[in-house]
Amino acid sequence: MVQWWCRRAIGPQAALAASLVLSTMFAFFFLHSGRSGNADAMFTLFSTLTAFALWRSDERRSALAWIGPLLALSFLLKGMAFLMPLVMVALVLVTRGGLARREWLPLGAGVVVGAAGVGTWGAARHAADGWRFFRVIFATDFVDRVVEPLDMHGGGLLYYLDTLQRDHYEWLTAAAVVLTLAIIGTGWARLHRDVLAVDRRFLRIVAIWGLVTLGVPTAMSTKLGWYLNPFYPAFAIGVGWALVWGLSALADHAARWRWRAAVAVVVLAAVVAEGKLIWYSHDKRSMVGTPQGLILSVTDTAGARVFRPTWEHSDRFVLEHVRGGRAVLGGPAEFLASAREGDLLLTDLEPDNERLAEVRRAGRYALYRRR
Repeated sequence: MVQWWCRRAIGPQAALAASLVLSTMFAFFFLHSGRSGNADAMFTLFSTLTAFALWRSDERRSALAWIGPLLALSFLLKGMAFLMPLVMVALVLVTRGGLARREWLPLGAGVVVGAAGVGTWGAARHAADGWRFFRVIFATDFVDRVVEPLDMHGGGLLYYLDTLQRDHYEWLTAAAVVLTLAIIGTGWARLHRDVLAVDRRFLRIVAIWGLVTLGVPTAMSTKLGWYLNPFYPAFAIGVGWALVWGLSALADHAARWRWRAAVAVVVLAAVVAEGKLIWYSHDKRSMVGTPQGLILSVTDTAGARVFRPTWEHSDRFVLEHVRGGRAVLGGPAEFLASAREGDLLLTDLEPDNERLAEVRRAGRYALYRRR
């Protein structure tokens, strides 16, 4: 969707660059998106489609009819998180001067269709347990998450900027280096001219989209990395355009070394980004040779304590919330001193102790019980 839209709005080179960035973004794939069975990936798609419908509505007013169903689907997926695309819609419509008379009909028709879908679900939900579910949705999703950190998931105003530089430093660095080289070589005047040449409607919508999807999670007290997922397509579009503009500007410049340096930086960023995806998929998410695969392969961990010198959050989650065990910090010495019947030791070491009996091994990890 991002590639198709960008190709129409800002050209095929920027479309390919934006797609390359988005398809190699670590957090976009692994934080409540790929292989995790969460609704966040679909919510990101609906947010992207909402932004596209707003852009398309300047050419075809009938595209506004999609706004209502997309907001309804966002609500059914993620509850009060639908307010994020709703705020985006409101800001885009206000900044373009409101709605013309002929635009009220398609927008109103879409809102009616979306409201009918939500209303049908709401009636069935109310028939099941009255207002209890709705009170929880409003109190937890709309009030509690905004005014106080839930489950100790807090953070400051720079939480999501820190998330960006931690998870996507390669593309941020590449964009900064390419832009710097291009501006040094060609000056600010060309950047200003080429920015103004971009489709103004597209530029305005992507800017609002990015500001809303970054600003709303920042304003909330509860901070979680995957709240930023709807921001990543807008981020990829911005980075992709910056890379293409910088390389194009440098290609016309006499100092060819700058262009070569910029190309090398972009290639290195792509290799690092894709390398992180491959490494994480193999080392953390694979069911072969990883702690999670080992935990899942043992059926009698329910109620058992599993000792390990250090626990990663994802491994602890699988043990405690999938297998019903309890994660305990400790190595072989702590295990032998305090383990009860049924407890296990998970380690990647080779403990040389005759009191430890190996239960199962996967790659460099093994589970032990006390003899």
